Amino acid sequence: MKNRRLFITISIILSAFLLFTACSKKEDNSYSYNEYVEPGAYEESAYKDEEAAPEPNPAPGSPEHQQIVVDDPAGRKLIYTVSMTINSENYDKDYSLILSRLHEYGGYTYSETSSGTKPVKDTDYGREASFVLKIPVEKLDTYLASIEQETEITRKEISVEDTTERYYDTEHRIALLEDRYERLEKYLDKVETIEDIMAVESEMNDIIYQLDNLRGEVKGMDNLVAYSTVKITLYEKVNIARVPHDNPDIFERMGNAITVSFRAVVDLLSGLLVVIAASLPVLGLLAVAGLIIYVIVKVCINISRKRKAKRYAMAQGHMTSQNGEQQ
Repeated sequence: MKNRRLFITISIILSAFLLFTACSKKEDNSYSYNEYVEPGAYEESAYKDEEAAPEPNPAPGSPEHQQIVVDDPAGRKLIYTVSMTINSENYDKDYSLILSRLHEYGGYTYSETSSGTKPVKDTDYGREASFVLKIPVEKLDTYLASIEQETEITRKEISVEDTTERYYDTEHRIALLEDRYERLEKYLDKVETIEDIMAVESEMNDIIYQLDNLRGEVKGMDNLVAYSTVKITLYEKVNIARVPHDNPDIFERMGNAITVSFRAVVDLLSGLLVVIAASLPVLGLLAVAGLIIYVIVKVCINISRKRKAKRYAMAQGHMTSQNGEQQ
């Protein structure tokens, strides 16, 4: 009888443990959003379909369209960021499409950068544009689907930042500071000394400064949650069938080579003339200095020669006088 009771007790404990484990797994699987939006999923699917025939992008709202924004009854503060790369053979059309759909869905352009020129030959690189767009979060899926439907997407990356904890923690700090400020206001009516008044007012000013910063953080997070960020890089593909082929014949290439060589010689001579012209003032100063040195050396040599001639004449006269005396 005792063994039977022990067996029943152990069975109840094991059943409760298995039930608790199953519930825990169910709760863990209910929040798999980060896996759903992980960027690697898109890259992996791209590699799998690399050898397959290209298929048209699904239309907005179709079952194949992968939804990004999901309904969240828990009220989490999620910030969506999407990065896309588009290769376009019809650059002007896709450029206008990106901006027209943006305005249609209530978004706006945060920043835009364009570079390059329209290709006129097959060796040109074409144009490039980078957009940072802000889209209302409830329109994000519709906007992306409309772009994917009519353009060639070569890269797509999605990231989601959950700021729920930071958001509500900031709001809690704001509430505490506001409560502290109200109590200081009441306490300020009771203090009497100037030192206490100054100390209370200083703390109140510090609280006001902190409240301004925290309220700014909350407002910034509200804007990021309400408007998703979409970064698009648009590249223009040069279609060699639409532009002239840049392949000159042998005579044209020879003429171009001669022209280039002649221009190089002209540039070299022009450079030498410029160097000479720039050196003229320095050369003039050097010439004047050399002339002065030459004159000084010449005068010194003449003086030395005169002194030698005078000494020689004096020596000859002395020798003549000595010979006369001996005779």
